[in-house]
Amino acid sequence: MAAACAKNPQVSVTLFVPDAVSQNASWIEIGVFAAGVCPDPKQLVSGIPRDAVVSRLAYSRGNANPPAIGNLKKGTYAFAAALRAADCSVVGTGCSVVDVTDARDVGIRVSAAANPASACGAGASCENARCVPGNDNSNPTVGARCSLQLIGAGPLGDPLAYGGTIVSAPAIAATDSGFLVAYREYDGLQGQARLTLLPIDNGGGSAAAQPTTLPSRCAGSEESDATAMAFSSGNDGLVAVARAPCAGTGGVDFFQVDGAGNVKKSGFNGGGGVKITLANAHALAVKRGQSGSPGESYLLAFTSNGETHVATVNGVLVQSGIAPAFGGVAPQSAGWVSTSDKVLALLAQGTGADPGDGGAPPEGGAPAGSSLRVQVAGAGTDIASLAPPFEIAATWGAVAAQGTRVFVVSDSAAPGKPVAWRAGDLGRAAPAASDALGVDGLGKVLYADVAFHQDHAFFAVEQPGAISLVAYDHATTTPTLLRQVFLPRDPRIPAMLDVRDGRVAIAASDSRVAVAWTTARTLTDNDVVGGYAIFACTP
Repeated sequence: MAAACAKNPQVSVTLFVPDAVSQNASWIEIGVFAAGVCPDPKQLVSGIPRDAVVSRLAYSRGNANPPAIGNLKKGTYAFAAALRAADCSVVGTGCSVVDVTDARDVGIRVSAAANPASACGAGASCENARCVPGNDNSNPTVGARCSLQLIGAGPLGDPLAYGGTIVSAPAIAATDSGFLVAYREYDGLQGQARLTLLPIDNGGGSAAAQPTTLPSRCAGSEESDATAMAFSSGNDGLVAVARAPCAGTGGVDFFQVDGAGNVKKSGFNGGGGVKITLANAHALAVKRGQSGSPGESYLLAFTSNGETHVATVNGVLVQSGIAPAFGGVAPQSAGWVSTSDKVLALLAQGTGADPGDGGAPPEGGAPAGSSLRVQVAGAGTDIASLAPPFEIAATWGAVAAQGTRVFVVSDSAAPGKPVAWRAGDLGRAAPAASDALGVDGLGKVLYADVAFHQDHAFFAVEQPGAISLVAYDHATTTPTLLRQVFLPRDPRIPAMLDVRDGRVAIAASDSRVAVAWTTARTLTDNDVVGGYAIFACTP
């Protein structure tokens, strides 16, 4: 029996399949490998290997219009095929080596697999020739021991304009029904901007994006900083977007939102041409009183005129009065805030002198042009009276708090371990635990975000063309590396190849971990806006 497969103007592939194999096959999986080297037959009985594949496609055996391989550069490739049954077990394999410089027709002879492998486990299903976990967390195969099984993934919305759209770093937060992603787009030529809110359920599916036009934008008034978001409850949140000076007025737009991405109320705070910028991922947090209980107010960390400040936001209005500065001696370029029922944590990126007045010297020596300043106090502490910061030699960072513990992630100078983290406890001057870690991608780490939930700490680490998800167990006591997931290895996760400017955010709930990213600061005609991925994590 012959089965046509994956045609495009460059290459066509034909499978020659014995009837006994064809009768048991439900899915066809094809992989293209460079250097003309076929995978080991022992690997193929588990399906197409994910590593080193140039192109992979999968489709149902009865598909009359299978997907295309895509354009291939001239050269010699190995074309491997794995035929799978309905439970994803491999029933037939084959591989051919072909130089497509001249040849355009590739034939692969498939033989029956002697020892079928890779049948899906309990609770999982076979989709597009891959085992996909179910969504029931009561099933021990889904999320157990924080397995980080991929639950679902998808792209963000269409861009505001093709070519030249400036996109903020995203914000992501857990809600009653899943997660909410928020990001801003700005078209500098037209002077238009919009906020997009994308609700995602716990099954990894996204509902319709909710766009909101941002008022009073001007052409040439660049808006490229981050979007901020926090939720005081599972269905009550606040989004903050800085407004670049336009017609003599600048400031911050606030939006009260629910978990479905609906805007319930909005307000603007600013004036006088002030330029405010917000840092990636953690510029907004719930304000807590001395009791640690959340109210209806939020804390916004922002940078203006080279100084980091914190303002209290009531509803959609900034509380009148002075927004206290933090982060030691100016100048600073970014500020972050995180809160728990017991802790207020502030983080600033600065280039000023050491804080003095008893402030600790930078860990690891004097900062080379940039340092992170960490200030931790009890919930409800007057920000204006905070002790001098603890200083870390680093060029970027993020912060997350839970209970009396605070995690700070930053860049690292350790060879082969480009990401560092420190865990500090309230009332303790030095870090309680720290480590540096390596990730699977290539190139410099552009940014990493951190989420701290229950007894796990999670890091989303971006490198050019790649994002890694790293999980630590026992985060509240002695953090221990649990596992890593290299997102580009999973073909179900889209919009990953061109990420390049470190615009990534992470959030966690009782059963899920969510990573969201935007592709770049400025999109080209070929860029997508970004994407998201949802992973399972239960005790």
